[in-house]
Amino acid sequence: MADSGYNPGTSWVVGNQLLNYLKPGQPDDLYTSWEKFNNEAKRFPLMGFVFDETNVKNEITQMTAVVTEYQSIFTGAVKNPEKLLDERNAKLKSAGIEKVQAELQKQIDAWRAENKKVSRVPLRRERHEAAERPNPGTLCPSVEGKNIIRRKEETHVKPQNLIYTFVSYAAHYDTPWGHGVAVDGIDRTAALAHKHGIPVTWIVNGRSVPVLRERIAAWHAEFGDDVILQTPFFIEDAGADKEAFKRRLEEDWRIVREAFPWVRTKVAARGKIYNEVIEALEELDFSGMWGYCWEQVWWDGITHNGIPWGSWYVDPARYKAPHPGKGRIVACEWTVRDLNATFHSGCPVIYSTDPNDVLRAGLCDGGNVEYWKRLFDVYLENTAHNDQVFFLQQQEAHEMEFTERFAVFPAEHVEACAGMLDLFFAYVASCSVTLTTVPRAIGMYGGANAETAPSYMLARDAGGRPQTNEYTVTLGGTAAGPWPKTFLYYDKDCQLAFADGECAPRRLRSYVGRTGMHDDTFDARGPQVFVRGYEKTADRIVMTFEIGHAPPMPFGLAYWDDLSGCEVEFCSEGAAAKIILDELVFLRLRLTGGPTAVELRLRRGGELIRLSADGEPGDRPSLREPAEGDDAGRERLLIRHVKALIAQSLERDVSLRYLAGEVYLHPKYLSDVFKRETGVNLSDYVTDLRIARAKFLLRKTTLKIRDVASMCGLPNQKYFASMFKQRTGRTPTAYREG
Repeated sequence: MADSGYNPGTSWVVGNQLLNYLKPGQPDDLYTSWEKFNNEAKRFPLMGFVFDETNVKNEITQMTAVVTEYQSIFTGAVKNPEKLLDERNAKLKSAGIEKVQAELQKQIDAWRAENKKVSRVPLRRERHEAAERPNPGTLCPSVEGKNIIRRKEETHVKPQNLIYTFVSYAAHYDTPWGHGVAVDGIDRTAALAHKHGIPVTWIVNGRSVPVLRERIAAWHAEFGDDVILQTPFFIEDAGADKEAFKRRLEEDWRIVREAFPWVRTKVAARGKIYNEVIEALEELDFSGMWGYCWEQVWWDGITHNGIPWGSWYVDPARYKAPHPGKGRIVACEWTVRDLNATFHSGCPVIYSTDPNDVLRAGLCDGGNVEYWKRLFDVYLENTAHNDQVFFLQQQEAHEMEFTERFAVFPAEHVEACAGMLDLFFAYVASCSVTLTTVPRAIGMYGGANAETAPSYMLARDAGGRPQTNEYTVTLGGTAAGPWPKTFLYYDKDCQLAFADGECAPRRLRSYVGRTGMHDDTFDARGPQVFVRGYEKTADRIVMTFEIGHAPPMPFGLAYWDDLSGCEVEFCSEGAAAKIILDELVFLRLRLTGGPTAVELRLRRGGELIRLSADGEPGDRPSLREPAEGDDAGRERLLIRHVKALIAQSLERDVSLRYLAGEVYLHPKYLSDVFKRETGVNLSDYVTDLRIARAKFLLRKTTLKIRDVASMCGLPNQKYFASMFKQRTGRTPTAYREG
């Protein structure tokens, strides 16, 4: 505003924009034309209408899961998009989109009648994007696409990133502890879950399907329930013969498909898992294997210590290890464990979400599930820095009845478990998390991850203190806390754990070059770590980690402190740093054989952090903004931040879309700014950085070519070699030898 002494910098600061001064080059009648356009505009006929989702909350949850599962149709290159689109529409229909449309139309009609609106506003039934709605209260971007700034103390939790699934065994049994199908327990479990809008994933087998066909079909139509298939025992039922195992599995799956033609994702279920089982599942085009038990030894004949928690791609040659690349079978836990208590006590059965185990240990009862709630909150908190956090809970239906068929536990025990589930379901449903089924969760995982996704979990003491009784002393007693908060991490190459205050990992498991079968837990011995040059001021923290001799292996470091307002200013080449909940910074690196020094510099960026237009915080606070109107300074700051992101993320697919999402900008805009500021295309910059890292690793280490390629974010060795030669004129081998 000329000569006013006030320059707001942006026109939207003025409440009535029709009072603004004209800018150079704007027509004289700009604001009169604008006002005329506004006055003649037609009012949207549904202005003021608000949809009440209460009656279709479950359907909307299921539709949202379907939309997420098939989002790659619209965001990337896929094969047979028409087929996938048909599948998507069919699943949306099964999820209840027609019920949602009918409810929406009903509410519109009632609203129009109440407001004396005569004409009917029909829904466009051919469009399904209604499932991708913003939540009430979500912050929206301004018309100028500005990012929103919010105070640091506000929550970082992203509840939609927590994916909750509930599983129940509904198979036919002929055992000393029960015979037939636990129909009473199945009905009771279904009623409890559906009361709170939670769909159930039923584990069925060929003999239970005919008994449950009508029930599950009805629940699928109304609540979105789904099924997965109990496999035969590989040794006990199939005689350790893979072909016999496959024949049994194919026959049972045929029965499932005939009864439930809407089933698309093939998921198997069984706790006793072997390499041959995973191989057979791949050969039969299954997508998932439920039944993995983190840290479990001996119990129920299952020994899975050494595996990751959560979900990951299984290596068919090492059923307890993540696939080194893109796997085909996604692992699912039997039931979620208390990561902190399990790590420190070694008792995953006691510290879990299994109702029977927790009840017998005295951690919860029919009127109190506070331990479970605190445990759930720990997982929920970790959505701040994970795109997906899986919380899978299981309860056998045959343990939910006390009848002549099944009396596994006394009647009062069954009643207590029912009370526990009722209370916990209510709590889960109140947290705005994603409620879905195991097959859909597996689809979501596969759609989001090209390989096993890193998992960053800051696990706190949930306060569970078990009783001392016959059950808790079975395995030699159960240790009780309190325990220090512990950071646990895994990716396709390793699993790490750091107790509060410790820089070196207390647990180091390497999946690289290890068989990991039976007694092998992948445990590796880490090197000695020292810290030198430590300096901490009001605005900066600096240190250098010195790592001793160790064989080449994946490795990590941690620095614990109050990191409120901090960001990573610098991290040595070859290490990637990530701040976790402002309580620690985690560094992921690879040891190359000799001594290693890793420098870390943290900088405090002030009390404000930048949020995306939807109100969600990024993983790291941003630097303070340049002065108002300093667009050049703003763009220079942006490019410095993007370059830091690239350097820290070279091992993954550093695409333009990923980087734009990290800084909350449109990809095209980011690409243009990067080219303008640096003079090179962003993709060329990433490639040059990868080649530079490859040169360093080829000359300074003895890593295999495929490992160098993977560390540079190019796991396809053939493509890496081709790109390296194109950029340097020599093959990787020739460059190393030269």
